[in-house]
Amino acid sequence: MPGIETPIRQEAIPQEAQLVAQFDSRERLGVDFKEPGGLALLDARLDVYRTEVSPGHERFDVTIDHPPLNDKTLLALLGEVAPYKDGFGPSAGGTIGDWVILDPRDPSGQSPVRDSSGLVRLHQRLGGAWNEFALSQPAFISVLRTGETPSFGTNGHLARLANIGRSRTIVKQYIQENNDSLDGFMGRLEEAGIKGAERIVFEGIARSNIVRRNRRSQSQTAFNPQQEPELRRRFNAAPLTQRNGLLEKIVYEKLGEEARKKLSATLRGDYDWATLGDEKLAYPRKKLAKGATLADAITKPYIRSVGIYDIEAIDLPLHDGTTLVLETNGRPQRVRQGTTIQPLLSWERRDEERDFQFERTSTPIEGGPELAHTDGLLGVLALAYLQPDARAGWPKRQHIGKRVQEMEAAQVPALALMKKSSLLGSRLVQIVEES
Repeated sequence: MPGIETPIRQEAIPQEAQLVAQFDSRERLGVDFKEPGGLALLDARLDVYRTEVSPGHERFDVTIDHPPLNDKTLLALLGEVAPYKDGFGPSAGGTIGDWVILDPRDPSGQSPVRDSSGLVRLHQRLGGAWNEFALSQPAFISVLRTGETPSFGTNGHLARLANIGRSRTIVKQYIQENNDSLDGFMGRLEEAGIKGAERIVFEGIARSNIVRRNRRSQSQTAFNPQQEPELRRRFNAAPLTQRNGLLEKIVYEKLGEEARKKLSATLRGDYDWATLGDEKLAYPRKKLAKGATLADAITKPYIRSVGIYDIEAIDLPLHDGTTLVLETNGRPQRVRQGTTIQPLLSWERRDEERDFQFERTSTPIEGGPELAHTDGLLGVLALAYLQPDARAGWPKRQHIGKRVQEMEAAQVPALALMKKSSLLGSRLVQIVEES
């Protein structure tokens, strides 16, 4: 057909379908708005296919000549179509969280709601719209999860000390790593030559809000040696962060500058040191395998891969026979596209009655375990995206039983299906059928 390019036909389009038209939304529909986050759907070519199923019964398929959506562009589309916007934009984690909570089939067991059966029953009141969305939900989740930056290892006990000359840095690191021993902390004070270490520590505990609950009583309380057992008990019963904070406060409010320098110099000997770029690294010497050093590990970096990400890492042998994987200063680099999803807009017209058709396919992406999805529900969302007038009156909040739910990115797939009549009567559908 003159003037028509030959596109790559999607697998879900019927073999007998005929390519009948090509156009872009901005020019043909006169639609114009600022597209979010990497999307350029308004200027993408739409390929229109028509299939005569039987006399008076036709099927229409519309594909969009646009790169498949990844985690960022899928989230951008959902956020644009959603009528409720909080000013911050949707997050992948929040959107997935809503879907996982409401999916009793979720195999991960990561639902933040211990018993979500009530929420499931509540959303089942949405009827066919919710049930149809449930079929597309696994593909949507797999795409959004592709973008989650994975954990490559643990940097537990590794201190990255840009200002290693300051005593506060190494003292704080020591306190965080040795919070289980009050006597050990006092012993290090004595080792540094700080006189009266026991009295300094217990007087600080006695005056703290671990023991006293108002400022007046704190200022008037002095340490009585007979109180030591009770002070120990209260200190050990306090939350970890409160205990650590109190010991730091004692160091920086009760010790003079000279005493802090002595303590810092003493504690430095507990750590193995190395330089990585502009940073000083410190790791507890007692935790290293015999003969292992930070410096040796840093000279042997390698690329560690998790999913679609790579990062430079080092392996540090530990005394218990395990290996600690340490990330270097670099950030994870995305080296592959990851799982993607492509919209396919399909509907049938029979005696002037129209209804969406929901095709779903998944094929492996060469070079990795990820998949390329094609999804008919995403096609419906793409139609809503390209037709702002058709979704202008969608409610920002929806009553579901007695609950009022904001219609955000997580809810908009089901909402679009509930509003299918307005979408099937939109200008874009009319133009396609007239092609």
